[in-house]
Amino acid sequence: MVWGLLLSSRIAQGALRAPALLDAHQFLSNVGLGFAFFHGLILMGDRYLSFPLQAVLVPFQSTYEPLLVAAGQIGLWLSVLLIASFYVRRFIGQKAWRAIHMSSFVAFLLALLHGVLVGSESGQLWAQLMYLFSGGSVMFLVLYRILSMRGRTEGRLAPERSRAASA
Repeated sequence: MVWGLLLSSRIAQGALRAPALLDAHQFLSNVGLGFAFFHGLILMGDRYLSFPLQAVLVPFQSTYEPLLVAAGQIGLWLSVLLIASFYVRRFIGQKAWRAIHMSSFVAFLLALLHGVLVGSESGQLWAQLMYLFSGGSVMFLVLYRILSMRGRTEGRLAPERSRAASA
């Protein structure tokens, strides 16, 4: 999420070229997805919770906190869709790709809620700091992106308004 926001808001553009940033974004997304699947596989071996494969992969199949576990699962499957969109972008077009990519905000929020509210380590300081840092970083970058886009949009619209006012 953070890397994608850095890329789309052009904050990191001076440090690296756009193709390198995009490659890193795709790589980090795949790594994150791999960790999420690994997390699910580990739960299958948990003797306390006993998650069968269906409860790991299918939302609302868990007997343990079904709604909160489903939040993480839905976030996971949205992430699969997002990452798949990297590879089919030229076939689906920019508009569809962008619409799919907007769901990344939902996926991130669901995963964050899942971790904070049902994570076994959520009471630990290191986990709380991780959630705070990741959520705070995304929130900051979203606000930065909105405000910077607003400034660019206002700059583009201002001449049209002044022309209309002078007519």
